Amino acid sequence: MTETKTKQNNDVKKPMSRAIGALWAKENTRGVYFSGTLKLNVLNKLQPNENGEINVVVFENTDKTHDRMPDWTILLGREEMEKLQEREEKREKFKPKGGTTNAVKPTAKPVKAKLAPQEDDVDDVVSVTDDDGELL
Repeated sequence: MTETKTKQNNDVKKPMSRAIGALWAKENTRGVYFSGTLKLNVLNKLQPNENGEINVVVFENTDKTHDRMPDWTILLGREEMEKLQEREEKREKFKPKGGTTNAVKPTAKPVKAKLAPQEDDVDDVVSVTDDDGELL
């Protein structure tokens, strides 16, 4: 019974996370500053607005229990997240199922073409041969 539940839970697609980055508050002689990371793989999927901007929100991490956890979490704005989810749903709809592709595989053997000098009235004639040198 537990195995079945675990399998079912693994098959369910997890909701997309809005988290796209994290910030740590630091301090030096000049004052307080932030350093952090951004998830470029998510940001690359987004389409910025006409000003080249993407809306984000930043929340303080109130569950921080050790220094390795960020002080602040950067999330996509609600509208940005909705646009991204719509785009991903469209992509999933048109994605080939079962790992098949629509690529066409070549079926003919490759051939070699040689230019052969001929009579005066014909400047160049192409003769086509297979890998063994046989004329086709």
